Amino acid sequence: MTRAAIRSALTVLGICLIGAEIAAAAEQPPASPFRFSGEVRGELTDNRDFVDQGRESDFDLFFTPRVTAGLHPGRSILEVHYAPSLRYRANPSDTENDAVLFHDFGLHLEHAPITQIKLRLRESLYYTADPRIEEGGAAVRANNSYLWNRVEAGVIYQFPTTPHMDLDAHVSDVIKRYDDDTVAEQYDEDVVEGGLQVLRQLRETIAAKAIGRVVDYGYREIADVATRDFTVLIAALGMDKNFTPKVRGGFALGWASANYKNDALGADDGPYGEITIRGELQPDKRVDVALSHSMRDSDAYPYPSQEFTELSTRGEWGALNAKVIVGLQGVYRLGNYDTEFASGGVNYAAGDDTTVVLAADVAVKVGNQGTVKFIQKFEDVSSDVRLPYTKNTSSLAYQVAF
Repeated sequence: MTRAAIRSALTVLGICLIGAEIAAAAEQPPASPFRFSGEVRGELTDNRDFVDQGRESDFDLFFTPRVTAGLHPGRSILEVHYAPSLRYRANPSDTENDAVLFHDFGLHLEHAPITQIKLRLRESLYYTADPRIEEGGAAVRANNSYLWNRVEAGVIYQFPTTPHMDLDAHVSDVIKRYDDDTVAEQYDEDVVEGGLQVLRQLRETIAAKAIGRVVDYGYREIADVATRDFTVLIAALGMDKNFTPKVRGGFALGWASANYKNDALGADDGPYGEITIRGELQPDKRVDVALSHSMRDSDAYPYPSQEFTELSTRGEWGALNAKVIVGLQGVYRLGNYDTEFASGGVNYAAGDDTTVVLAADVAVKVGNQGTVKFIQKFEDVSSDVRLPYTKNTSSLAYQVAF
């Protein structure tokens, strides 16, 4: 099935599910579905452009209103949000605007036509005239206009068997489109993914799972430059365990295979793995730890892909009856670009790309509806395949719900 056909199918499915949701909502008693909130945030950094030489400090001020509409009739959930964000930059570069408008739109829909089947649809749309993209907390590409859209449709089917067993299938489509032609040639991207997971309960707190996934990465075709498109196939087996009613962990081990459209690259195989622990250790303490290893798209042009290992952690502690919440977060990611190849008459050697992000935050509730939050973040990127940099960022925000 082509990418265009997948997008058309997702659009039709979305229209059908939203229609069913609205029809169900019409049968419920009227109530206001709208919730409003807002944020004012100041952000100070010592490295505006994510560079190693010629660093420029900067101060940004963000104004972000947000409206959320939610309907929950019967066995259905429909939530839509929109959050425009106006950013004022005190020290823009020669290619930037001092005032920029961001857009953030999202849709989440769940519908259970019968008890054993749950359908879901998620849509995320983000556009800004002067953005940066962040993955794992560190900037991947800095300050280039782009449109990012992701839509996912999925279904969970619960088998009428004992012990419990269910199947979760999904398909998603992601597009990235940059306004600047030079940047677009390097980083425009389409990602289509299809996945399947079967989970079978072995004991009350233990379940076995099987995972299969196909991810197709497509880049813009450039004259005289070798194509970078490729497809990753993933197969894995694992287990999930509920350590307590509020703490869940799991692992999956398997194999990933990347098949390149460029015959000169052939195929690349490697292990796949993931380990996660998430939940509330105590009512005022929460932990989130994830370790993963696989293959994915590249963060460095013109390499097509990377084999990566990533460890991400976050802990939260509450105090004074949860009026104060302290958080610590860390990300370590190692990307291996171990495929030597030639493109556009240039030979590109193998190399590593290492990202470290450390952050601490404190949130203090003010009254019944307000929160003041301070975040301090440190980023360090050392790389053989792209420009390295270090960056410190301090931000202070006031959030309020109406």
